[in-house]
Amino acid sequence: MSTVLGLARVGGRALGGALAYLVAWRAFSVPALAAVFVLVFSGPLFGLPGWLLVAVLGLVAVLAHADHGRGFSLDALVHNVGESMERTRRRHAATRLRRRWPAACRELGWDTAEGDPPPSSTGRSRESRRQRPRSPGLRHVEHLGDTLRIAWRPRGDTNPKQWREHAEALRRHLGGHSVRFAEDPREPGTILATIGLRALPVHDNAPGPVDGQAAAPTLASEPLAVHQAPTLAVELGQRAGGGVAVWRPSEVNGLLVVGATGGGKGGCLRYLASQCLAAGAVVHVIDPKGTGEHAWVTDHGGHLHRGLERQVEVLRVLADELRARCADLAALGAEKIGDLPPRLRPQPVVCVVDEAADLLTLRRVGTEKAADELRAEAGSLLTLLAQQGRAAWIHPVVALQRPDVQALGPAGGALRAQLVARVVAGSIDDDGCDQALGVGHREQLVHLTGHPGRALVARLAHADGAQPYPVQVRWLPVDALRPVGVRPAELVA
Repeated sequence: MSTVLGLARVGGRALGGALAYLVAWRAFSVPALAAVFVLVFSGPLFGLPGWLLVAVLGLVAVLAHADHGRGFSLDALVHNVGESMERTRRRHAATRLRRRWPAACRELGWDTAEGDPPPSSTGRSRESRRQRPRSPGLRHVEHLGDTLRIAWRPRGDTNPKQWREHAEALRRHLGGHSVRFAEDPREPGTILATIGLRALPVHDNAPGPVDGQAAAPTLASEPLAVHQAPTLAVELGQRAGGGVAVWRPSEVNGLLVVGATGGGKGGCLRYLASQCLAAGAVVHVIDPKGTGEHAWVTDHGGHLHRGLERQVEVLRVLADELRARCADLAALGAEKIGDLPPRLRPQPVVCVVDEAADLLTLRRVGTEKAADELRAEAGSLLTLLAQQGRAAWIHPVVALQRPDVQALGPAGGALRAQLVARVVAGSIDDDGCDQALGVGHREQLVHLTGHPGRALVARLAHADGAQPYPVQVRWLPVDALRPVGVRPAELVA
């Protein structure tokens, strides 16, 4: 009798597993089973009409995958079939994890007790089968497009400080590319992790010139009406696991962009500034180097500033504008501009400081005494914009190669602390990682593969939190932003 029950149990599990996998692969298993059914019964029973029915159904299935909304093509067929296969693989991963959770816990070492129990007088372990620690309890597994959402309850002897390590281990076990986790608010003590399955591209180029026209957005000759002032949401590029990294200045004001030369800082700043201009923001670019890299800004309605005196004067004007906007908010009884009616909102202002070390680092020599006073004032003004600019919609963006406090001038510590949103592009050493992202994130440097534009970002919005995640920053070449048909060689000629 026990043998029969055991065989029934094993057979039931095998049948349940087979059905679960068939459901996971239903995009292909259901059509295949339907085709077998039609071939077995329609052909022999109905002869030629049956075979014609099979051919028509097959043609309809192919055309359904070959349609991309504007007609039929072989590329659309290949793309749609590939997308279906990828969705099925991810659904299959969720089903497989649900069925193999105990085995996965053993492979990850989550069901092993800390240390071995002392042996008894017979040499056997004192713990019985009933006393062995149980695996973490799986609460929920769900496939959501490019992500897997997994909820599990760790064992009671698991320190909450280990949750991050466990989430990363599960991501690697499943072959994911990103992970975000938090405690489930509906069930305290349960980890809720979202694992991204989409890999980052090697390059993520923004659109270039198309059909002889500059693809980058441009502003009309008339300024944006006050009642149309938008809330900025600046895309930076694709994030690992799927989705787009978005900087929301109204939530997190200052942005610090760091990284070695050639890592993608310039393309990131161009893409950011062009988006702000297209959204109707007033963009000021401070260029201490004084090269032609940012000359496109004036062609698109922005403001480019060179020369130390001019740059400090612009920061003074922005500081006065900040105080005036704060005074208006106080008079209207509002906390921030976003609380005002749309007709009363002024335009957002974005101040981009490229190679900030050239502007803020003190030279400390006699001949540079007057210039050092201006540099110190520039650092103080930038700190003020970073501290109070969120409420007034005045947002600083500071870019430099290494986020040393000394490189940011006398106010370097306060300025770096107020630039909450961070982007680390290209490459950086361990100390630079600690300075840019905070202590405890050096293991994330493995994501900086050396590809131009590969970056780590953190705290771009309230939803991001402090945990860094990899992004492929969009690259916008200078040629895409110059007037149509204008090239440097032609300008020289």
